Amino acid sequence: MHNENKVPLIRLAKRGMMEPWKAWCIRVGSILVALLLGGLVMSIALPEGSNIFSAYGTIIEGALGKKTAIRQTIKLAVPLLGTALAIAPCFKMRFWNIGAEGQITAGAMAASYFALYCYDKMSSPVLLIVMGVSAALLGGIWEAWPKQPENPALEGNTWAPDVIWNDVMRKWCMYLSVNGHEFRSVIVLLTADRLDGDWTYVGPVVYSGFNVDNVGRTDVPRVLGDEAAHGDLSRYASLKDTRINAIDAAPIRCNHGELWMSFGSWFGGIWMFKLDPKTGLRDYSVRYPLVKDSSDPYYGVKVAGGYWNSGEGSYFIRENGWWYLFMSYGWLGRTGGYQIRLFRSKSLLGPYVDQNGNPAISYGEIPDNQERGTGIRLTSSVQWDGGPAELADVEVSQGHNSAIRRSKDGRMFLVYHTRFAERFSEGDDEDYESHVRELLPTSDGWLVAAPYEYRGSVAVAPTGIADITGDYNVVLHDQHTFFNGKQEDDGTYVGINRPTRYTFHEDGRITRGEIVSFFDTPDANLPRSTDGPITCGSWKPLSGAVNGFNCCASDAEIRLDDVTYIARFATLPREIDGKPVMTFSAIGNNVCIWGSQS
Repeated sequence: MHNENKVPLIRLAKRGMMEPWKAWCIRVGSILVALLLGGLVMSIALPEGSNIFSAYGTIIEGALGKKTAIRQTIKLAVPLLGTALAIAPCFKMRFWNIGAEGQITAGAMAASYFALYCYDKMSSPVLLIVMGVSAALLGGIWEAWPKQPENPALEGNTWAPDVIWNDVMRKWCMYLSVNGHEFRSVIVLLTADRLDGDWTYVGPVVYSGFNVDNVGRTDVPRVLGDEAAHGDLSRYASLKDTRINAIDAAPIRCNHGELWMSFGSWFGGIWMFKLDPKTGLRDYSVRYPLVKDSSDPYYGVKVAGGYWNSGEGSYFIRENGWWYLFMSYGWLGRTGGYQIRLFRSKSLLGPYVDQNGNPAISYGEIPDNQERGTGIRLTSSVQWDGGPAELADVEVSQGHNSAIRRSKDGRMFLVYHTRFAERFSEGDDEDYESHVRELLPTSDGWLVAAPYEYRGSVAVAPTGIADITGDYNVVLHDQHTFFNGKQEDDGTYVGINRPTRYTFHEDGRITRGEIVSFFDTPDANLPRSTDGPITCGSWKPLSGAVNGFNCCASDAEIRLDDVTYIARFATLPREIDGKPVMTFSAIGNNVCIWGSQS
């Protein structure tokens, strides 16, 4: 009988069943344990000899030591406390996966709009009510498909927006990726009357990551039909077929008004289907056949990549009767070899090929394809006079570009993001920036990137041969190397290209190196007139038409080291000091080179 009434050493009990003093002991004890654990972590992480109590004092001082600090603490605490109160009923009902962080983010977006644009249109009490209601409505929109236990919040899972003006809707249309776990992602459409918002959610455009268990939550049955949608969907789970991630949308408007959208990333490749200009969503009236590595009934027409080969961030622009496809190979990290490669086609739907005829579509696995020769590499890591002279400014991992055309003069620009060889932000995170270069069409129908960044001054064509002749630093954008963080024996980084000095002469010769005297080469039966630097190539201005395109004073043919390049010469300001110098960008044998007068 005595054993039956014995109280266990450890038992679980609701706090409501405890005496008040015991409940308070638990609360106080929890705080003390948290402080002890925090002190233990700091004792390990902080430098030897650091005072833990001083560290706690610094934390308290930073949060409560000044009026500004108190205001900042309250500002950060209020939304958290409000969200905690909002989700308390959910926890009480044991419904745990409610995406609180995502609700905070989405709600803040909605509330901020009304705070910024409606503060002078309604009274403060009404404004607060409107802000609260809008936040509640928008906070739940994003939970229909990609939300999962692995990514419960919207924050950090919205990727790669692209915006286009829809003439039929008279709206700006933003196509935005909402990224989920295991490819369960969706591209959605938002619209606005103004480019700076307010953006209104319209609906989903395309899904990925579906299977027979969840396909009913997508529009796949509407596209494929119920029977096919609930049948064999194995191709959508195969990395060698159509397993894609529904991200990186690129809407395209044709000259005759049709709207298309490309999308996808690595894995199953880049695909494209037609949009309905009246809604901005998918055009469900268009059907696509099932042809391996060519088309798919749900994803449309295949235009690039596949078989797990790198390749993402597709983008298109039309010029000189060609559609140009930009692709980003490699991975976007500092040492990932991220780089922009170019293809072209007479038709928007392809086939897209590079200068040597290599297709943009992959038909098999190509390991480390960022080191292969498919696609024209437009930029690379360069350290040279006039440009990034310091390693902290040398671009590495350039990619995921857009291409835009300026309406007032038709000039085209390449917009991309880049990381740097030796530049890090706080906490040793990789620093990155968005950069812009002018895109220049060559006389043989390709596009090249200007050697220097665009900072307000466009490329100016030369007026004659005298402007072109002189000494140049020339850089080759090697397709087979990239910055990987490794260093040579002399300390230089692998994959950072440095220039070779050439001289362009008025008589059309290109020479390299120092003067070679006749008397330095006694074994060579050479006439005296050969004294001088070694001739390694030639150049000549182009006029008339080349491959159907009209040439001007900026166009030239360069023969260098047995490769013929078609070049575009232009005066550009140097990045380092703004000094205008003659430059050229050229393509030959599927390779780009840059030159800058020294």
